Amino acid sequence: MRLLDTNVLVGLLAGDGDRRDAALRVLQGAPEPHVVSESVLVETCWVLRAAYGVPNDTIARSLADLLGTEEILAWDARLAEEALEHLAARPTLGIVDCLLLARAGSGDAVVTFDRRLARAITAP
Repeated sequence: MRLLDTNVLVGLLAGDGDRRDAALRVLQGAPEPHVVSESVLVETCWVLRAAYGVPNDTIARSLADLLGTEEILAWDARLAEEALEHLAARPTLGIVDCLLLARAGSGDAVVTFDRRLARAITAP
């Protein structure tokens, strides 16, 4: 398994020419797909939002597009897809809350004091 780090994803999504080219070279000719772990997904969302000012809906679309390629896979495709859909649709929630919301949607119990997250979990 080949795991991608945040800096490669950020290079692909927000890098200048040299950084983007270096990230693309990492992907080319690999013997197997690269995997994005849950923690790297979270950190990538945070970096794109905090350092580059990218809105959540744009982050969600960009990452969903990347995770839809043959070269890059999510550790859990269904969970990542649902979390990114929540991120695009719910601008007040961060990616961690969106991951928890996706897990709640699949039957996991989520215990939280976060009122926004609790409302999102119980909303129809």
